[in-house]
Amino acid sequence: MFNYLKSGREAIRLLYFLIIGLGLTNALTDLFIVNKIFVFPDNDKSILFLVFFSFIVRFFLGAYRVLAYDIDLERRKTKILIDMFGFFSQSLAFFVYSLSFKSMQVSQWMIIIICAIDLFWILLLLLIYKSSDTTTLQWLIHNAIILIILPLNIIRWQSIFVLFVVAALGFIFDLAINHDFYFAIKKTKVLKIFIYHTNDGQSDSEINKKLSEIILKISSKGHIPILSNKFKKYIVDEKLVNQIDYELLQTCDAIYFINLNKEDINIFEMIINKGIQVFANFEEIPEKRAKNTQLL
Repeated sequence: MFNYLKSGREAIRLLYFLIIGLGLTNALTDLFIVNKIFVFPDNDKSILFLVFFSFIVRFFLGAYRVLAYDIDLERRKTKILIDMFGFFSQSLAFFVYSLSFKSMQVSQWMIIIICAIDLFWILLLLLIYKSSDTTTLQWLIHNAIILIILPLNIIRWQSIFVLFVVAALGFIFDLAINHDFYFAIKKTKVLKIFIYHTNDGQSDSEINKKLSEIILKISSKGHIPILSNKFKKYIVDEKLVNQIDYELLQTCDAIYFINLNKEDINIFEMIINKGIQVFANFEEIPEKRAKNTQLL
């Protein structure tokens, strides 16, 4: 099931980006090309394209981050399946929108459809998982506002200015609120970091002092420190200690060397074969991802 879900998630990610890319290409072509001749668009056409562009950029950024986000695939396999249908529907809606963005009436109806899909999608996940975050709530509120204002604009005002203001304010507030989520690429998931020590003649008190500092620093960055059994004196058999450490390391995401040398060949072979991250100083350890990236 895990491989099936992981492959499906990757497939929908690539398909989403492809369809969105085709939609953006269609819109740009319609904006500047008429009968295979380059032309400068009029004001209304330019405004409607900016509205289309603001929505497609915002939704693309959200999709990019959600589909790049590491989640427990087995525990949240329902979310993966719902996301697959959601992203596919959303990308098709944007593609249709790209073919008809020059019509203000059609543009508004396509935005309503896209936001309605997104609203239903978020509410369904909230109902299933009963958890939310800042980004999810902002998307929920934004969709609700769109679904109130645009029908009123269609029925009563019929103003391109109202459509542009809604799109512009939505774009500005979304980027302002979710900037860290969209662009904080150096953030990472919570890591289990194995703290390993190779004997270099230091006394127990020196090692324990350094160990305490490292545990506090790793915890301060939001990660989980896992201690090597070399720090635990109740196991006297060194071969057994190495064997336990070897098994324990396989469950971790990274290793932090208090004293970096290649004394233990088994540990280094494990690191090479498993692709485990290696940290030799505290500055190399990334910050944990911001809290508002929970995304249900």
